[in-house]
Amino acid sequence: MISRDVYIETVKRHLAKWDGEIDHLDARADIILLQLEDRYYTLLRSLRGKEMEIKSGLQQLKAADETCWRQLLPVLAGAASELELALTTAEQELAATTRGQLPPDQTPTREEHNHEQAGLSST
Repeated sequence: MISRDVYIETVKRHLAKWDGEIDHLDARADIILLQLEDRYYTLLRSLRGKEMEIKSGLQQLKAADETCWRQLLPVLAGAASELELALTTAEQELAATTRGQLPPDQTPTREEHNHEQAGLSST
């Protein structure tokens, strides 16, 4: 039969191990959230940039004379098609993320973390 003191020490060791694992998961979650935030704000800036190109093209179209405005149509139509495709892609990516299909990241695995911890504890 195990003594109370041995049992208490065993639980304390487990708690220390679990605390480290929870801290690691917390750090990984922070990294993943920062990566997602960076990815999606970059995506949004790109979409806004494409939108501004179209607005600029529209202003050029309005200012163009009767012979030049038709030359601007393919450029404006191409930019609009690019934006439509980018919006569809962004919506699909966001939908996938909200379903839990996160894009791959470079955060360390649990095994890598354990190896790092073992290296730190021995110094």
